[in-house]
Amino acid sequence: MFKTWRTISLTAIVICILGCKREETFPDIGNNVSSPTDIAVDNTGEYFYVLNADFDRTYNNGSLLVINSSGEKVTAIETPRLGRSINIAGNDLIATFDKQDDESEFEIHLYDITDRQAPSLVKRWTSADDSLDMECIPVNSVIKENYDHFAVSCSGGRLYIGTLKTPRTDTELKLVRNYFVSRRALHLDVNREVLFAFSTDIVTQETEDKLADDQKTFDWETGEETDGPNEVPDDYESTKFARHNLPKNARRYQYVTYPIGQEREEGFPYRSIGNDINPTTEPELHWLYFTLKNYDGTPDTDAGVTNLNQKHYRTNFWTAEPDPFDPNVFYLSHRGKNSKNNRFANSIVKVTILNDVTQTDPKLINSQLLNFERIYGFSGELNTEQHFPGDFEIKLVNNRLTLLVNHFKDRASFRNSASYTVSAKTLDGSLWSQEISSTSPGNSYFQIAMNQDGKVLAGSFYGNAVIPLEVEPGADIKLGWGNSQRIE
Repeated sequence: MFKTWRTISLTAIVICILGCKREETFPDIGNNVSSPTDIAVDNTGEYFYVLNADFDRTYNNGSLLVINSSGEKVTAIETPRLGRSINIAGNDLIATFDKQDDESEFEIHLYDITDRQAPSLVKRWTSADDSLDMECIPVNSVIKENYDHFAVSCSGGRLYIGTLKTPRTDTELKLVRNYFVSRRALHLDVNREVLFAFSTDIVTQETEDKLADDQKTFDWETGEETDGPNEVPDDYESTKFARHNLPKNARRYQYVTYPIGQEREEGFPYRSIGNDINPTTEPELHWLYFTLKNYDGTPDTDAGVTNLNQKHYRTNFWTAEPDPFDPNVFYLSHRGKNSKNNRFANSIVKVTILNDVTQTDPKLINSQLLNFERIYGFSGELNTEQHFPGDFEIKLVNNRLTLLVNHFKDRASFRNSASYTVSAKTLDGSLWSQEISSTSPGNSYFQIAMNQDGKVLAGSFYGNAVIPLEVEPGADIKLGWGNSQRIE
């Protein structure tokens, strides 16, 4: 879905043959909606920001469209086409953009939204800047209010750390890592000054979880058995060939803890991580495995239960969101295309930080660092043919902690089984849940934003529209608010 091709009309071909060169022209996007790829809401809940990517090449540019909580278009700021993500913290908004063609650049924009109705571009970074070495597709960013640093991740594993300055025009951005696998799910722990980053299958969505035995430790050089379990799947280190390929195979099942505070003291140097080194000793990489529980408290797999030396290694996370009250908690949307290894995926997972994640001597194992708990995706809540969690929100709506989940099974990865759903659920111990579903591309839901009043905007990527929804916890989730049920 992220690749589009322009067509050349017969008239243009004839003109070229006649020797008269003429470039194609397209209208400006104005305040229209075209291939919305991301939506965010400001901290007042009064303004929604829609990133229009115009993947179909209908217009000459993309836009950042501002919509108020009455459903009215307020203003539209021209941007490059092929926008990827937007994130807001306080008066700052970060937007990322793919390359439009071979002659254009990847871009990262920083906007000042002090005037909520009129975003102002204050800083722009592009891949034309050799000092950034930004030859990658930005896929996501994370920024927190009242914190000086933000992060941008790229397809393929590059990570950039930004430092906000006053004035914002002096803000800096540096390439700090290459983890060699895309990591879209980002959580910024400002108390510990650590960035958590989880692997994502951006394109095919076919990467599977792995159920594997971990009974032994093998010497990296000789291959001799030296100890008991060490978190590494035995079939990844029991032979010389497996050990040689371990870094490449391991990183999709490892999460990152990038130590912002420590790296700042050294000036944010660039380091290549997890390629030609033994990943079992690298302090920033941690094997990701967990077993979740059902409603009745029983584990959903036998990994680590009946067989203590078996682990369920996890991969493919789309979004991370902070807990609105507890700084030690965040949430992940864990995805899995229906298969044997993924039958315990497709959940929203509550993650609790247990320890100092920057401790390296001795290096803590995954079970000492994080605790995992399913809050959505129990048997009976999910239909594997319909549900595939992506973007989500957790907010206090009408004094009830509410989860909103966007399921998006796109036509590129799921062909004839494409479907789109927005589900709502209360997290206060009640059993209330509702959802709205569609199999029509014209009513597709892709990326969502919700304010504290339960007003939601969902981007219809294929439908070139944003769709207003309203969640009333304990009662209903319904279509439409303001003056419209659809904004085009």
